[in-house]
Amino acid sequence: MDVAIARAQAARATSARTYSSIVDLRQTGDDPWAFQWRVEFAEPGKFHVRQAAAGQYDEWITIGQDNYRSFGIGWMKRTNDEPGLNKFFAVDKFLHLLATAEPISASESVSPQGRSLMLDYRVALDPDFTLLSKGATGPGAARIWIDEQTHEVVKGEVVVDGSADGKHFKVTLEQSFTGYGVPIQIDAPQTQPAVAQKIPDPIKPQEGEPLHRYVFCQYGAGLSVVSTARLPGHGIRYRPAATSSGEKKISLIDGYSLMVGQGEPSYFANMKVEKSDPAQYVSDKDAAIRNFEFAKPDAIKAVWEHMPYNGFDVYGFDDPTMAGNGPNGMYVLFHDPTQTIVTVYFLGQKPEYRKFKTIEEHDALRDLLLAQLTTCANSPAPANRPPSIEVARDYPPFRTPHDFDVFVNKYYLQPQPDRIASAIGSLSSSGVLQIPEAVESITAFFSEVFAMNPNRVAEWQQAIDKQPPVTTLALARALSWSRTGGCCNSRNARRR
Repeated sequence: MDVAIARAQAARATSARTYSSIVDLRQTGDDPWAFQWRVEFAEPGKFHVRQAAAGQYDEWITIGQDNYRSFGIGWMKRTNDEPGLNKFFAVDKFLHLLATAEPISASESVSPQGRSLMLDYRVALDPDFTLLSKGATGPGAARIWIDEQTHEVVKGEVVVDGSADGKHFKVTLEQSFTGYGVPIQIDAPQTQPAVAQKIPDPIKPQEGEPLHRYVFCQYGAGLSVVSTARLPGHGIRYRPAATSSGEKKISLIDGYSLMVGQGEPSYFANMKVEKSDPAQYVSDKDAAIRNFEFAKPDAIKAVWEHMPYNGFDVYGFDDPTMAGNGPNGMYVLFHDPTQTIVTVYFLGQKPEYRKFKTIEEHDALRDLLLAQLTTCANSPAPANRPPSIEVARDYPPFRTPHDFDVFVNKYYLQPQPDRIASAIGSLSSSGVLQIPEAVESITAFFSEVFAMNPNRVAEWQQAIDKQPPVTTLALARALSWSRTGGCCNSRNARRR
């Protein structure tokens, strides 16, 4: 095949109004990472992109200037913050290379898909390859495959060496193209209601308020409330609840998030105590029950409990696995006389952090907590002050994954939101996100921090925007979870 003719024919054949593409981008050497995107494109300016990295998945739809993002718990409309990536995905960058650069070699390539003309280039990377050119130490090696029958660009590859901050790496892009001209429909998805950005600071509990007896409860056996956070704002608010039939709303007129532990870093349960609007309690309870049924992991085959208990209507399930970071479970308690819904997430712990040694000892602590909790709810509150948070102490710098492990496991006893921006900036350099089993835990931790500090999210977003792709993806998911109460809330807990 004549190379000049093939290049001209490829430019014409590839100018289709629709196509699909699989994009693999990876970095090897120091600080390795990998991304994959599955892209559907339709003119004018419509993209549907599914993204995967570090065991996490999300997607977005772009239609002109409108961008919609989903992390698996519904769609949110956002400003178009993906134009650079969308442009990077387009086939145009390879067409531009065909039109402006001379190949250094050409050869025939045979694959199961057919015969192609393979063109090799050695060129400086233009702005269309921005994700590859950062830190580049020289020109890139590019290769383009043109199908001999259709004259379409079916594959492109670019490899570039780079260095930054004393680290050396190689970045490789592999992108395949199919379905030129095949009809693709990309429509705007149904979105969630917008979330208010400016929320007042939390309010401290006062004696005599409806939920104070939960905050003041004493559990025994070394269990105590080690941190509290009150629902910000005033009036009736709502939180979403995922169910098998779609998203429902639960009303809130007051609420607390309480962490119960046996001293650091043995955190046993995370509790959300919420008072419903009395006029909406019946529908709230139904939504919470459906949410509980939806949240129950598929792996738990045992019949979950539903029983009256000490004046409460109780639903619960347990995962009794002691291996890894188990056991864990979820209980939802309804106190109909006060229109109160208490959700208790029993937290999995690393073996070295557990104060219990057997599943029987764990279940005894669980039963004690539920017994004391329901007893406190039916009794006058003790005349003591709410649990206080310890004065913050210095922590070592975030240089290693161990540093993050120490910080995360002490945070609930010693909240330090002033150090979160520094933690965000150290996620990449510490290497913690290169440990697959750590990614979900780190994402969950930041989601809870963001949920408890909504008035600082805009500040932290500025730090997130400066981070490399693997970090921004993990923290984008954490921000998404935070909008529905953090990692332990309903659907988020189920996805973990």
